Amino acid sequence: MGAILSPPSIIGTDEPILNSFFGINAQGVGVVGMILNFIVSFIVSRMTPEPPLEIQQLIENVRAPELDEVETKTASNE
Repeated sequence: MGAILSPPSIIGTDEPILNSFFGINAQGVGVVGMILNFIVSFIVSRMTPEPPLEIQQLIENVRAPELDEVETKTASNE
């Protein structure tokens, strides 16, 4: 639904595309969408297996590359 309604609102309109959605005003729909997105993401994360350790380490290195450098230097000094 958001993929359909977002582009016109990004491009710009004088009036909201929907004045209300199931009784929720246009500003409130974004909050409801955010909450629904969180719930769906949580459920999907619980229903799927963890990624392999190699992928988890890759993500951690992207998040904090300086920690990988410290670990590499420490390992080479031992």
